Amino acid sequence: MTNNYIPSETEEYMCEKHLEYFKRKLQDWKQEIISNSKLTLESLQEKNTFPDDTDRASNETDRSVELRSRDRQRKLISKIDKALKSIDENEYGFCEETGDPIGLARLEARPTATLSVEAQERHERNEKIYRFMATSNLGTPDKILNELTINKSITNDSTNILCINLHQGRMEKNWSPYI
Repeated sequence: MTNNYIPSETEEYMCEKHLEYFKRKLQDWKQEIISNSKLTLESLQEKNTFPDDTDRASNETDRSVELRSRDRQRKLISKIDKALKSIDENEYGFCEETGDPIGLARLEARPTATLSVEAQERHERNEKIYRFMATSNLGTPDKILNELTINKSITNDSTNILCINLHQGRMEKNWSPYI
């Protein structure tokens, strides 16, 4: 495979060329992160003395930001390693939740993606709802669901759905027919 190869939608999804392309892309990305990390370590080990408190504080802030960035990079390397492992196991490019293809465009933009766009959007929506419920006075989603289960005996009638209305921090719940 040549260095200027780009996966095509006309080719079979996750054929050998695709897998090799993404493997090389992930390995190159990992190597670049490791090289940058070495440079950061060298700069952090330098002894800097600043007579001015403002300069010292500014330097400490810069170091703190750099360390947070390196921590994110470390987590990214873990994701890259996971993606490389999925390539070796012929599972790369398929959604972990649905098994559907993630898509070449998404993988090109984010080679460590493990969810399809639809699954990722669903995950983010659920996460947003969970965060809202956890930070509101409604309690955790588990407590809310427990309360709902206790207060409503579920019948075999599958035409009923749970409606939760969140209004000004209060939760109103009712069961209504599915239309």
